[in-house]
Amino acid sequence: MSYTMKEVKFNAIDFKKLCKKLDDFQNNIFKDRVSLKISALDGLENLEKIILMYDGNQVIACGALKPCNKSTAELARMYTDDAYRGQGLAPQIIKELLKYAKEKGYKKIVLDTWKASTSARKLYASLGFKERSSFDAKTFQNSFSTNDENIQNKIQEKLVFMELDIS
Repeated sequence: MSYTMKEVKFNAIDFKKLCKKLDDFQNNIFKDRVSLKISALDGLENLEKIILMYDGNQVIACGALKPCNKSTAELARMYTDDAYRGQGLAPQIIKELLKYAKEKGYKKIVLDTWKASTSARKLYASLGFKERSSFDAKTFQNSFSTNDENIQNKIQEKLVFMELDIS
């Protein structure tokens, strides 16, 4: 099958649609997430590059980069619709984002994913990402768009943090 990639801005309706699906997916993995009032829609304006994948007119996958500092960006908002998982769409999006990150001069890409999401962890490892300790407080705050330490601590317990050197 032939899919198309498209770069969009943070306020694109199709991107927000997938962020809502990402919320549903993550709420299934981490039931307390709803009570913590965190959402994939939080902080979208801070994303630097957003890629959507389409099957015809239907949006089916997304991924984005969010700057952390001059040398580090975060891989964020990775999501593939259930019906399209396992077809290699996420690696295509990630490779496009990594290419952009190198062009922009980033040296390292970080990400977080749920411990329970073993398929995502395997995907990132297959692309060279290595597990690391938690983000520093500023990066974590940037990632989850919250200053609340209680919320940060509850989330942190459920996450795996990874990074990739692209220098």
